[in-house]
Amino acid sequence: MANEFRDVQDYLFGQLSVAASISDTSISCADFANLPTLYTTGRFLPLTLHDPALKVKEVVWVTAHVAASSSVTVTRAKESTVARAWGAGTQVLCAPTIRDVLSVVTRATIPSDAHLGARFSLSDENLVVEKILGGIGPSVGTAQPAEMGPRISGSIPAGAVFTRRAGYKSGTTNGSGKIAVAYPAAFANATVAPHVTIIDASASVVLGATDITASGFNIVAYRCSDGLPSTSTSVTCWWGADGY
Repeated sequence: MANEFRDVQDYLFGQLSVAASISDTSISCADFANLPTLYTTGRFLPLTLHDPALKVKEVVWVTAHVAASSSVTVTRAKESTVARAWGAGTQVLCAPTIRDVLSVVTRATIPSDAHLGARFSLSDENLVVEKILGGIGPSVGTAQPAEMGPRISGSIPAGAVFTRRAGYKSGTTNGSGKIAVAYPAAFANATVAPHVTIIDASASVVLGATDITASGFNIVAYRCSDGLPSTSTSVTCWWGADGY
């Protein structure tokens, strides 16, 4: 995974000990020596290089550090900043950026490299969302992972965030006794458990769910008389589904 976990260091600041050109992917500062060695492209440390006099800055992400080294490997020009040439003595610090707060964006401008837990207030939809495993979801969950599952096809990842889809469906079963339900918005990864509650039907049936995907499922109507699929049957029901 890339750019999934955003790390932080309390009160880390210093100065570049060596000038950094626009293309350099390594920067040096004596205060880096005490940094941990856990950084990767999946767990990064954001740093800001800035010149208060010129009012310019660049955000870089630390993606590697060797124990006791005063240098770190970085990805340049992150978080809508521009790569610049920085001289020795440039101030460098680990400070909050817009990615660390509830920023206002539209759905189309949510950063593609947002970290897990990043929260955004959508000005075009009037709701708050956050980055979850596999995509963007509402900033709320229905349960903790240990309280859910398992899915019909296996276990659920420990980091999953559960949300819910629900609606009303009315239709006629096909030759297999099924009616398709397509979610208005698919789950980021998969449906865990759909359910249906019958309101009315043109025959005596019980309802179940099958063909479950992240985008929807099929309601299947079974005849009460013999348990076989009931074709050409008008069905009206409520449905709901948990997923992550």
